[in-house]
Amino acid sequence: MSERYEVSETPHGWRVFKTFGNGGSVGKPVRTRELAEAAMARLDLADAKRSAFSDARSRARNQCECAGECGDAHGTARWARIGGDASPGLGSIALQVIVVDRDADNLHPDNLRVVCQLCRQHYDAAAFGGAALFEISG
Repeated sequence: MSERYEVSETPHGWRVFKTFGNGGSVGKPVRTRELAEAAMARLDLADAKRSAFSDARSRARNQCECAGECGDAHGTARWARIGGDASPGLGSIALQVIVVDRDADNLHPDNLRVVCQLCRQHYDAAAFGGAALFEISG
């Protein structure tokens, strides 16, 4: 669905309108033009993130994209997630999209990676200069 945002002045302040592809729209009131423009920028960024993360998941075919950077030897297993279920016997695997350079505004496809919980744990631990809190063993 196509969406876009616009700012409009109303008798009681300003409104941020989201217009849908089917012609419908919804508006949110705000007090000043500056607040309306800031809200519109946040909504645009949220849409851009949603789209970029969706593209990253499609590119990864719902599999962990870590190639061992986390310190684990993944081998050929990438925790395939087929039909919402993990590989047989593994239980549920939650995949998350991480921003490799930790700059949340850099949504370039090369900067986004889909990872499993274990890889995410190592990624987060590296940010704080420590080791992972615990290891998940199989």
